[in-house]
Formats: sequence, C-alpha cells, structure tokens
Amino acid sequence: MWKQKLRIYKIERKERRYLQKYAKKKEPWIEQKFAQKVPKKLQSTLESAFIKAFDLIFSKGVSWIEKTYDKDAFQQTTWKRNHKYTKRIAKHHVLGAGISGVGLGLLGIGLPDIFLYTALLFRNLYQIVLQNGFSYETSQEKIFILLLLQGTFCSGDELLNIHHKLNHRQHLKLEEEIKCTASMMSHTLLTLKFVQGIPLVGSITGVYDALYMHRLSEYAQIQYEKRRFYHNVEQKYIKNKKLKFLALYSLQC
Repeated sequence: MWKQKLRIYKIERKERRYLQKYAKKKEPWIEQKFAQKVPKKLQSTLESAFIKAFDLIFSKGVSWIEKTYDKDAFQQTTWKRNHKYTKRIAKHHVLGAGISGVGLGLLGIGLPDIFLYTALLFRNLYQIVLQNGFSYETSQEKIFILLLLQGTFCSGDELLNIHHKLNHRQHLKLEEEIKCTASMMSHTLLTLKFVQGIPLVGSITGVYDALYMHRLSEYAQIQYEKRRFYHNVEQKYIKNKKLKFLALYSLQC
C-alpha cells in the first residue's frame, strides 16, 4: 500500500509542478516584435488548417503515422522499460520538431507546415499512449489527446480550466473539442507561423516548435502515467474481489 501512495504522490507532484511552471503566460520575444504585422485574417485561416489536419489524421492519417514506428514493440514493452526510455524518445521528438521547424522556416514555409507539425505532435502522443497500455482509436481517447494539446498550448487560468476538463471529460464531444483545440493552437502559434513564412528569418521558429513538443511530452506523460496507475489499481481491486467471491462460493459448495 505504501508503494502505491508513494507513486501517486510522485505523479501528482509532477502534475503540480507543471501547472505552477505555466501558471503565467510567457510571451515569446518574437511575438512582441512581429505581432502587429500579422494579417487579421490569418488566425481564422490557421484555425481552419488545424481543423482540417485533425479531421484528416483522425479519419485517414493514423495508419500513415503508424508506419513511422513499430506499434507492436511499444505495446509489448513493459512499463519499467518504457519509463526508462521515455526521456530518450521525448528528446527524439523534440529534436525532430526543431529540425522540421528550422528547415521549413529557412524555406519560408509557414501555413503548409501545419499538417506536418500536427502529425509530429500526434506521433509523439500516440507513442506515449501505447507506452502506457492504452489505445488511441476510440472517440474518448481522441478527446483526451485533444485536451492534452489544449493543455500544452495555453497558460494561467486557461490551463487550469483545461486541466479540470481533463478530469471531467465524460460528456465532451469530439467535434467541439477539435474546434476548441484548433482555436487555441491557432491563437498561440499565430505569430510564430507568420514569421515561419518569412524565408531565412522563419528558421528561428524551429526553437519554439521544439519547446512546445517538449512541453507536450511532459504533460502527456504525466497524465498517462496517472491514468495507468489508477487503471492498474482498479484492475487489481476487481481481481481481488473476484477471488474473494470464488473462495466464498467454494466454501458454500
């Protein structure tokens, strides 16, 4: 029992630290410098691009993303081994996002990068899902994944509200959360994607792509580790209850 209490204490401590770390919004210097130059219609264009990216990934993109990693290997790996390599895998995703952002920024590719960037985010999330013994194919899991993205691209009170939604998500609808996530991401990434569309100068946005990927890895791993813990406790409780029932039944016979 004390081992369970210690583990959940460590998980919840990491959760508190994450919420405290992003309690205040830190505006990137690039946003301060270029925010006034962003066209007014760009956010709605960016939001629509994210909605299309989510719809495409959920409908047809999963099988494409799965071709980039060994799904069976992630499903068959034990928790201890997964926990050991989590940081290494997260670093690979962060590095990949950074290189992609820098490369496309050099070429001045901003909005066309949305699907690729979204796919990289989902690839990271899907691997974390598998590492923790869950499936990403149900509507409820898709909603959970979208909430993790929302919790990555916001700060302050907004983050606390998302965190509350994460723990009370029973009645949420997928279509609404797709729109909400697209709106939040487009608002946060608006200036960065605008600057990324400027050849050469746009390469500096790769740093922020990497930072957000790192933040996503951190938040998702905490939440899935927490879910895995409670799921295992629940399964153990059900198993013990069945064994007690069978023992009682055999005595009566």
